[in-house]
Amino acid sequence: MATLSIKFPKPPANEFMLSPGGELTHAWNQYFDKLAQAIDVIIPDAPPPGTYPTGIIDGSDAPAGDIGEYLEANTTSPFLLTTAVVDDLLTLDLSPGDWDVAAWAAFTVGGGTTVNSISFGIDGIDVIHFSDTAFAMASWAGPQRHNITVTTTVTLRVTGDFFGGTIEAVGQLRARRMR
Repeated sequence: MATLSIKFPKPPANEFMLSPGGELTHAWNQYFDKLAQAIDVIIPDAPPPGTYPTGIIDGSDAPAGDIGEYLEANTTSPFLLTTAVVDDLLTLDLSPGDWDVAAWAAFTVGGGTTVNSISFGIDGIDVIHFSDTAFAMASWAGPQRHNITVTTTVTLRVTGDFFGGTIEAVGQLRARRMR
């Protein structure tokens, strides 16, 4: 393997950086030019200074396929759980890419319900609450990385182990394209 040897210039330490008018002195201008040339050898296609991408400031969404694309699915009404049944609460289709996916679920326990556990997760069950006294609870799962090459459906799944009453669930599933 070949190694690249680059000689970086030394700053003109014995020179003032700024002139009395507040401009870079000739020595420092030369130093920065030589430094930029050395960096250009390492990263030949680097964009010129001041042209690096920055974040948006107008409140708009990233277009589909761009880094930062955001997708979200929300329940429109409470979902009634059946004890010991894993239900798909929400789904979200992700196009190929590298995504961070997170989910939120909230549960309301009806009066007279004895709860052994309430669980949920993204594409499976990974957040488990054990309680026999709570009347409402909410929590997050993720973020989980989904680095995919084909369109893939992610699912927010919920389940409860309970008797003598009801449990309702609402939730949100969201994803952001990371690269």
